[in-house]
Amino acid sequence: MELYQLQYFLHVAQYENMTKAARELRVGQPAISKAVQALEAEMQVQLLERNGKRIGLTHEGKLLQTRLLPLLLELETIPSELQLYGERKELIRLNLLSCNLMIAEVIRAFRDEEPNVIFSITEQREKTDWDLCICSTAPEIGYTNGEHLFDERILLASRRGGWLDDRERVVFEELRKESFIMLRRGAQTRNIAEARFRAAGFVPNIGFECDTLYIAQRLVTEGLGVTLWPEYTWGRHEDLKLTAFSEDMRRSVYLLQHTEGSRQGAATRFAEFVKRKMKSSGGLTEG
Repeated sequence: MELYQLQYFLHVAQYENMTKAARELRVGQPAISKAVQALEAEMQVQLLERNGKRIGLTHEGKLLQTRLLPLLLELETIPSELQLYGERKELIRLNLLSCNLMIAEVIRAFRDEEPNVIFSITEQREKTDWDLCICSTAPEIGYTNGEHLFDERILLASRRGGWLDDRERVVFEELRKESFIMLRRGAQTRNIAEARFRAAGFVPNIGFECDTLYIAQRLVTEGLGVTLWPEYTWGRHEDLKLTAFSEDMRRSVYLLQHTEGSRQGAATRFAEFVKRKMKSSGGLTEG
């Protein structure tokens, strides 16, 4: 089994198309087809289902793709990490599932003290090869193996100039006619909100789904709907009106740290720095 065969297979699995995979890899399509066939023969399983020009993954193919992705991602980091070691620099792999807007200021302050530390920053829920992860959850759930940083309210963001401008609080029932702009399924803020909605028997009218708060904010300012807005981490914007829910919706932000790995010195120091900075900033624990 050759490394290039695994790489070729992953590209075919990603695109489900030999031509696109060949274009991405800058090799001939026959070379990719031959490599995948050799991999299937060596493993004695069928990885791809071929139906004319259409290609799909078999059950075995999906399993191999799932197992290979984290391994090859780890291999790709080795050259840069070896170079960093030679330069006596320390790398911190940071996975941001929360506090994206706040972290730049924290990193800048940390780099002022430790300029030889560099960061690899991702925002992938499925990623596991990180040193530190900042994430959020419902207050009643928590992480037993994580450091609690702060709690904050989840508010309703609407465009200024509407009926919510003079309101301090709003109940779910008043929002039945509003179009909700929601983050993608799986995002913790959305999970927390949907659990509260279900408990209250409220079904929001979802007009848009998006991946980032930047898109959500822009859609709200264009008057296309309302969205959920973590009060502390997402900040305040002059073109948005933030209104509290009468049902009181909150989330908890946690810092998680892997306990294994050669970079734990820098990661541990940064973790302590994050805890000091974010806890001293206050969070919002009161209504």
